[in-house]
Amino acid sequence: MTGTVRRVAWRLPIGVPTDRAALGAWLRDARPAPDDGWWRAADPERPPEIAAGDWRRATRLARLALGVVSELRALEPELDWRSMPFVYGSALGEVVPSSAFLDRLFAEGPRFASAIAFQNSVYNATPGHVGHLFDLRGPTETLSAGLATGLSALHRGLEWADRAPVVLVLVADDLNRTTEAALGAGGGEAVVGVLVERGEQLMVRDGSHAALAARARTLPYERGFVSLGYPVVPERALGLCCTNGLVALLAGLDVVDQDDGLAITAVWRR
Repeated sequence: MTGTVRRVAWRLPIGVPTDRAALGAWLRDARPAPDDGWWRAADPERPPEIAAGDWRRATRLARLALGVVSELRALEPELDWRSMPFVYGSALGEVVPSSAFLDRLFAEGPRFASAIAFQNSVYNATPGHVGHLFDLRGPTETLSAGLATGLSALHRGLEWADRAPVVLVLVADDLNRTTEAALGAGGGEAVVGVLVERGEQLMVRDGSHAALAARARTLPYERGFVSLGYPVVPERALGLCCTNGLVALLAGLDVVDQDDGLAITAVWRR
């Protein structure tokens, strides 16, 4: 699939360059990424159009997503946001609310299970907050594909761009007590929002070819991951794995990413 990036907004871990040229140079640096614990994004601020009560009910992951979509809407206010297709990707989803709901359900019974935790307990919860609070009524899809989530979401967004003028693609994962325990040192959080439209600026497709690649090291739960032998140069961690391929592509690198033997390639046309 081919397309053009109309706008980009992101929240990257503190200390990671946010200028696209500087970020591209940073990703090309062959030195290993610092392994000094958690890579967190700055705490998101409440967008003025989101009511305080709605902000309190949103999880950190949803707040990060809301902040990025708010920025994109401010940059492109003339777009038909109400009917715009929306593709959301997350490798891990809403881990904490899911755990909180199940803990109380099994420990205290259905009468005491938390309704608030339940409403935030699925992968669809984050795009649900975004769609409800920004009145997005177009078709919405949620997907999760491990390391390849970012590029997979972009690929799906480009498919939608054949049927709509502009498509919103949002990819996000956050840190929390559960993921910290699961990931060990080196985890992180990031959220990337992209508006894509028809064009020939980039190509995303299944399969791999020789490319300058930048993607994350594997997550602990993917220890069975087997490299396909395609270029993965350099190995830099940037937030959680699902955002890495997408961030590297937007920083100007050609990228190959893979999960469980499935490869997906993204190439800038120069």
